[in-house]
Amino acid sequence: MDITRLIRPLAVLGALAAPVAANAGSAVGVWQTEPMGLGGYAHVRIAPCEGRSDRLCGRIERIISSKREDLVGVQLLRDMAAKGADRWGGGDIYSPDKDRYYSSQMILTGDGLEVKGCIAALCKSQRWARVE
Repeated sequence: MDITRLIRPLAVLGALAAPVAANAGSAVGVWQTEPMGLGGYAHVRIAPCEGRSDRLCGRIERIISSKREDLVGVQLLRDMAAKGADRWGGGDIYSPDKDRYYSSQMILTGDGLEVKGCIAALCKSQRWARVE
């Protein structure tokens, strides 16, 4: 039996599985926030920033149980750079309640994403749950 006939299908399967494995430890996807100060939740899609594939950005794509539909499409996270395994920082997070951006960092923890917004050494964090 020709060994290349056995190896070739395995190589194809390995190549198809690689993107799934690479995404397993990634913040890329849709995340549900904790309750917003104005009520309800947001679903935030995190993806590479437009024109900056080395950075992550996040836009609100859905509002749940809130009348704040005006927030759909708002860029909540911008310019988050990888800072090691499962960590991002150097970017900003938008607070709709305060209408301003704060320095931010994110840490992937198991099935959640800890998102922090900071002013100097004072930080407030939320744990977001993965939706997709």
